[in-house]
Amino acid sequence: VPAADKARLTPDDYDVPLQAAAARPLDTALRGARALAALGDGRAFALLLQLSREEIPAARVEVCRALAALNDPRAVTRLRSLLADPDGSVRDAAYSALAKIEADPLAAASAGLTAAAEDVRRRGLQTLVEALRAGGAKPGPGRDLLALALNDAAAGVRAEAWKAALNLKVDGGGEPTLRFALKSVHPDVRREVLTEVTAQAAEPWATPLLYEFFND
Repeated sequence: VPAADKARLTPDDYDVPLQAAAARPLDTALRGARALAALGDGRAFALLLQLSREEIPAARVEVCRALAALNDPRAVTRLRSLLADPDGSVRDAAYSALAKIEADPLAAASAGLTAAAEDVRRRGLQTLVEALRAGGAKPGPGRDLLALALNDAAAGVRAEAWKAALNLKVDGGGEPTLRFALKSVHPDVRREVLTEVTAQAAEPWATPLLYEFFND
């Protein structure tokens, strides 16, 4: 809601969404709470926390969207817990809200990459790659998170992390990048590194690195 429009509202204008949010029917309560959230009214926070425990997945999705609209840092803890929701649509909405509220994209990426569900970890990796592309893949938390993704339990996440490390030229590209990826505990990632070493056989560092694979 634009600030100029919000400035014209009076306390009485908030009565309708407040009354709706206190209603017994779930759909009415959700609409009231989301209206308050869109207006930036902090009173919506407690209502949304209560509604986030509803059994219907669609209701929890609406709560996540409302929390994103409210943009209250206090919602981060609840949204992190919703990343473990049994319903995929709720997890997706919770991560979207978390990524919007978190001031540091690496914090959102960390929450995603340490989640139990693969779909959330994929989104966490996307956030991480965007942050690294914007700020450079320098030593620090972002680089450490990419290393974590290279060791992910899901092959799809590892494959995307490998592509990201190669494209972003982590540690400067060439041999340093390949050695970074070579620390993965998973053979499929190290096999990709081997393929890349073979493709760059003309480089002076390629043959010594190739010999090291005999000890894999």
